[in-house]
Amino acid sequence: MNKRNCILLGFILLKFLLQYILISPEYDLHRDEYLHLDQAHHLAWGYLSVPPFTSWISSLIYILGNSVFWVKFFPALFGALTIVVVWKAVEELEGSLFALILSATCVLFSALLATNTLYQPNSFDVLSWTTFYFFFIKYLKTENPKWLYLAALVFGIGFYYTKNKKVVAHSFNADYINWLPFDREITDVVLVKVKRYDDDRDRKKETPFFDTVYLATQRINQYAREDTISIYVLKGAKIDVNKVIKDETDKIKN
Repeated sequence: MNKRNCILLGFILLKFLLQYILISPEYDLHRDEYLHLDQAHHLAWGYLSVPPFTSWISSLIYILGNSVFWVKFFPALFGALTIVVVWKAVEELEGSLFALILSATCVLFSALLATNTLYQPNSFDVLSWTTFYFFFIKYLKTENPKWLYLAALVFGIGFYYTKNKKVVAHSFNADYINWLPFDREITDVVLVKVKRYDDDRDRKKETPFFDTVYLATQRINQYAREDTISIYVLKGAKIDVNKVIKDETDKIKN
């Protein structure tokens, strides 16, 4: 094994080490991680708002024993592979040993340290796009069409690990999703309500303004922070929903 490969192996081992020692054993898994792990029991080629490729990895985690070690292993693995791909890209661009070490260090001690601690789609998303650009660099250097085919393959797999961007969220109390495109008419609404904050469980307020209002599902968990969550479907708006949401949002913001 030459000097460069030894250094790269060192970065990979350090990456795995950091991803495990940075996780405090006092904390449980993130609630989103439970969502993705549960996909192992509901395998499908697609879902409304979560990527299907996650469910296949979750199935593998389940087969391996479903322990916290394996839950944290895969995002760490994707992060380590990202370092490898960046290293190979710099090599392809004829970077020196200093350039290789600098690029690997930047990736290792970047925000990916946080991203790669959670079992979520983000880690593989970063890896797939990084690999896509690496194959594109290979194509530009060699003009061999096989690299375009490989780039297309990675793009397809990466797409299956990407969240559905067409699902629009709106919240009056969370600034980071307090947005909504108003360039199309809204006629149907999915309303998510937490029991302790819901003073109108019969939906008397919304019923007059929609053709159909019904409870689609309800999740009850006495150990969860939001012990009861109800999801309502409101179909066939009789009013201008866009204007109502925009007016209420502007009022709260001001």
